[in-house]
Amino acid sequence: MTTEDIESSVPLLLRDAGLAPPSEIERMTGGIANHVYRVDGRWTVRIGTGSDGVQFPKSADILRTIEGRVKAQHVVHTDFTRRTVPYNVMICEYIEGTLLSTVWPAMPREEKRRVVRLVVEEIRRLHTVPIGEIPCFASLAPWPQRIDAEIASLLEVVRKRSLFPEDGLLRMERYFEANRDRLWEASPSVPIHQDVHPGNLVIREGEIAALLDFDDADAAPAEADLYWLPFGMTEETPDLEEEEILGWLREDDPDTFSAPGVHERFLLGQIDGILWDLTAEVTWWTRSAGLRSAEEEYLDTFVRGRYEGWFR
Repeated sequence: MTTEDIESSVPLLLRDAGLAPPSEIERMTGGIANHVYRVDGRWTVRIGTGSDGVQFPKSADILRTIEGRVKAQHVVHTDFTRRTVPYNVMICEYIEGTLLSTVWPAMPREEKRRVVRLVVEEIRRLHTVPIGEIPCFASLAPWPQRIDAEIASLLEVVRKRSLFPEDGLLRMERYFEANRDRLWEASPSVPIHQDVHPGNLVIREGEIAALLDFDDADAAPAEADLYWLPFGMTEETPDLEEEEILGWLREDDPDTFSAPGVHERFLLGQIDGILWDLTAEVTWWTRSAGLRSAEEEYLDTFVRGRYEGWFR
């Protein structure tokens, strides 16, 4: 379907949801992940034309479970039958406020620090929700088992397809073999967001109004949301380094960053991300989004030693 076809389907999707015909449809985003429309300032219509769409059932599960406990959107309607459009569809109430990404770069340092504290408070509320209450997480294998199997599988794929120099691949493989047992030392899994960045946060009157986009959410140790946060909160903010946000987080929560095996689990997560980025579709996404390449991440992690002091 063309963008015009997708937009013209919005009134039909609202009809399916039992909502009134729209007066105004505003395209908010569109492209490789999904198309998002604001309708009459009341509804957000997400049409999963790309990589995000397959995750809509999971996102809807999570949003319905956390309602009233975490600041997030209210799900009004879902359609995963692909009858009206050949994509998954999710309609939520529109959250009034400002996307943090529009004001974050120019925000003074002290205000940034205050907002990061608010963000951590919100994701900590998410972490308190029992994973057994979220249907999509009920049948998941334990997080250590899943990550271990994923890294082993990706190493094999990358080697077979000759996607990375063998000496670098061996270095990551040896680190994995030496430290994979540290995965089992992590705290019990909780719901984590795993994609917290200014574009996924709505603010209103200086407070967090909503945490958006649960498409990358997982059941994993809470520490993962915290040690990935510096990467997300520095997107498109050249004057703010990950290490500065890390310093704020460590000051407020030293126990998380000094937990046994946390450094090794972080580096295993880096390996997992590097190997994923080396696959054709994810490399294309990384480049289109302007993110660091797998090669750069490998050099930072295993050659330049950028993260050596993060957990010490």
